[in-house]
Amino acid sequence: MLIEDGPSLQTTGAEVTATRHPGDPATALDRLTTATTQLAALVSAQPAEAWTRTGTRPTGPVSAADLLRDAVHAGAHHLREAERA
Repeated sequence: MLIEDGPSLQTTGAEVTATRHPGDPATALDRLTTATTQLAALVSAQPAEAWTRTGTRPTGPVSAADLLRDAVHAGAHHLREAERA
């Protein structure tokens, strides 16, 4: 959505959080670190108006801010799972 106007997205917020990758907790934490660092760089490079851009998920319209919230939620969810493991 930050590149293309009104894209059609294939996943829902629930699917993003439910995604699992095999491997040990240390590998999962390394992937989380990489993903969060890249996400932080992307977020900081965007102008404020970028977060109001919209796309469509199978469940309906979604804003770039909604996707960012889902990404943060999924990261926190997976971090808690790695800590439990």
